[in-house]
Amino acid sequence: MFIGESSMRNVLLLMLVFSAQYAVSAEQVSPAIVNGNNAYISSYPYMASLYYDRREDYGYYGNYCGATILDAKHVMTAAHCVQDNYYNKYTTVVLQLEREGDFNSAQKIPAKSFYYRDDYRDGSYYLWENDIAIIELEYAMEGVPSSQFVPLPVSGDDANYRVNGAKFQAVGHGNTKSNYDSSDHLLQVALDYVDQVTCTAFASVKGGHICTKGDYNATSGLHGAICQGDSGGPLLWFDGSKYRQIGIASFGPSVCGNPSVSVHGVFTEVLDYVPWINSVLAGNETPKYSVDGSTTGGVVPKSEPEAEATSDTSSEAGGVSLLAMILLLIAACWRQQVTLQGRQKIFIR
Repeated sequence: MFIGESSMRNVLLLMLVFSAQYAVSAEQVSPAIVNGNNAYISSYPYMASLYYDRREDYGYYGNYCGATILDAKHVMTAAHCVQDNYYNKYTTVVLQLEREGDFNSAQKIPAKSFYYRDDYRDGSYYLWENDIAIIELEYAMEGVPSSQFVPLPVSGDDANYRVNGAKFQAVGHGNTKSNYDSSDHLLQVALDYVDQVTCTAFASVKGGHICTKGDYNATSGLHGAICQGDSGGPLLWFDGSKYRQIGIASFGPSVCGNPSVSVHGVFTEVLDYVPWINSVLAGNETPKYSVDGSTTGGVVPKSEPEAEATSDTSSEAGGVSLLAMILLLIAACWRQQVTLQGRQKIFIR
């Protein structure tokens, strides 16, 4: 069972839209599969999910962003997914999760350290510039051979995927339409390349991003697109022999798959960051935050809000009263909206 987002989401979204009025229109401020089909880990073995994990103390957990497996101890995601160190402290990376209902049996590893670039600029005003991050795991994953690590682009690939008619795949566990999710299955959607002129006209998007659009579906009234919760997941391009991750889901229209706009998803272009990625994997970069408490950036971890259970109002859910759980969920949803993370569901154990 899962509990959807509170009405506070809508209030904070309006606040976000208002604060971004000088940057982009209201249709262009959400970081964020619509019209998707079921996807399978056998086809995308490098998929991972980021979970806010409080099973041990409060009995709940929820996915908030996608990621991809780089090697046995690192996954790649979007920088905007890891800007709140409170979430980072309780982040668990779930590997190769096909259905969210399989969470308990999936391989799960706590996050240890978080890396993103010094030139990352958070927020819609900056269009989440350099929106890429790497998470180091507490220990190495098991049973995932190097053949299942995500292939990255190589020099010259952009001449083949940055062309009209180029076809991509996006994969994720995000919403199936704005603020609503009808599936717990990993989904995929086919997307088309959008030229740089159209991309720039959409939201003053410059180099370093890849814009996409999806086919229109008359039944849903929407175009194929990424949506909330897909942030950090991959944009994949087939080079003739294999899929390579050329993009990281960053943002898109606030109405996922909106038929009135020309761009339905904007992705960080991975090719620009391959040297930095390799530097992190080689141990040559300093993390912005580590779960052991060290930090060189981001938001200082906050204390969990406390609410004392009483005998006449309590309902057991991980040892916390119903009122306490509601307060914790509201606080978590508020924090998620302020930091623009993509968590969509809270699961009660």
